[in-house]
Amino acid sequence: MELICCVRASPGGFPLTRQRVDYIRGLRYATLLARFFASAAEPVSVRRSRESDALDKNCGATVRAQRAHGLAVVATATALLVRVALTSWIGDRPLLILFVIPIILSADAGGLGPGLLSTLLVALATDYFVMPPVFSFLIDQPVDIVHWLTLILTGALISVLSGALRARASDARANPPPPSSYPTSRTCDSVSGLPSR
Repeated sequence: MELICCVRASPGGFPLTRQRVDYIRGLRYATLLARFFASAAEPVSVRRSRESDALDKNCGATVRAQRAHGLAVVATATALLVRVALTSWIGDRPLLILFVIPIILSADAGGLGPGLLSTLLVALATDYFVMPPVFSFLIDQPVDIVHWLTLILTGALISVLSGALRARASDARANPPPPSSYPTSRTCDSVSGLPSR
């Protein structure tokens, strides 16, 4: 590259013949080609690994989301089966607190989406299978309507809060605070009450 710069900087320095121009072009071509292969070989593999890492992360996120949605369905069905099994002991009372468990599990596993899915499934399942009259979407008692709506509101609130908590945790992992904001050992000692060294 210096030879090319020198030739361009002082065109009258030595006569340019066709042979010298071809030689300079050849050097330039060889240098560019060597740089291309030297730089392209590693970045392509690095780029591919980054792309595959991003793909793995996206696929991993997709798999985690699918598992969380599956958990919402399975946990809600399990809670419903437990509630139906308890019918002989508790009678026709809904026992809606039991259905908060699948909502919490789903929201904790997947955030907002699975939590809201579990809330929707719980609302439909309790209305159809648990609330009197059974096997109907009608609810007889006004107090049961209030309890059912409270369950839905609680499920939505749990889902929203869990989704916000997951988003904050994700932001904190993506953007950690600068090292200067970490407490030093002297600060930790003074806060903990230990004598400083």
